[in-house]
Amino acid sequence: MDIKERFKGVDLESIVLHWDGKLLPSITGKEMEERLPIIITSKDTEQILTIPTLPDSTGKSQAQAMYQALLEWDLLDKVEAFCCDTTASNLGKFNGAASLLEGMLGRDILYLPCRHHIFEVVLKGVFDCKMPKSSSPNVTLFQDFQKKWPHLDKKKFSCADKDTIKKVDSDNIVEFCKKQLLENQPRDDYRELLQLSIIFLGGNLNTPVSFRMPGAIHHARWMAKAIYSLKIYLFRSQFDISAELQGLEKICLFIVGVYIEAWYQAPMAIKAPKGDLDFIKKILKFEKVDKEISHIASKKIVNHRRSCIIKFL
Repeated sequence: MDIKERFKGVDLESIVLHWDGKLLPSITGKEMEERLPIIITSKDTEQILTIPTLPDSTGKSQAQAMYQALLEWDLLDKVEAFCCDTTASNLGKFNGAASLLEGMLGRDILYLPCRHHIFEVVLKGVFDCKMPKSSSPNVTLFQDFQKKWPHLDKKKFSCADKDTIKKVDSDNIVEFCKKQLLENQPRDDYRELLQLSIIFLGGNLNTPVSFRMPGAIHHARWMAKAIYSLKIYLFRSQFDISAELQGLEKICLFIVGVYIEAWYQAPMAIKAPKGDLDFIKKILKFEKVDKEISHIASKKIVNHRRSCIIKFL
């Protein structure tokens, strides 16, 4: 009996359907091909259904492949939710894979889009409104800092001054970051962002302060903008950012005052509705610190209203 036949004996009341298209080298390695991992989860069950090769990355091709997989695994009537990235091919209103598959299933489906992708888009908008735009896949400021890093005295860093720290709820933010550090984090950069936030606010890490070498800097790297912004600000006395200092300070305040809590609670889908509302409230409140950032961040989160709780209000 193969895996598929054994799986049909598992009693599942409902499932969440996950997918994430990737452009990968073919088996021969001579060309690239579009592959679509299709996975389902249900309580303690997780199962890869198939990873088909698609003719293209359109929502139509993805929806057809997922419908076929669900049909073959006898799961069409079990799907209750979709989990995917917030790309147009996935969540486009008319031609997105989610909308098309929902229509093929003939019933309303709960959307659980990747929260990290939503928040990353917000931070990118905030960063771009305060920093010079670049057509390069890398951020020039980050590249320059990376080159300067070996020559910096790592013991001579500067936290934000008291007047700057007063603009956010520093005590609660530091407490939140410390609690997160006690939990298991999926990667070292998750821990690094928490530590940098505490240092920025003048908090005590309870361990000797050390800094990791600057890592990947391209636009697609999820946490690069937050980590680099805080780290550059901390070493502003040794790295000339006079032209960017004011904007960078506002970005850092947004990261610690608005972004950090939302980012680390993003994986908890059950908290997403309240989390979205809290995030929006903080964005609106941030207008007292910087109106432009508040406006841009509000616009970005509203653009994702389909996956945000405000859709249902």
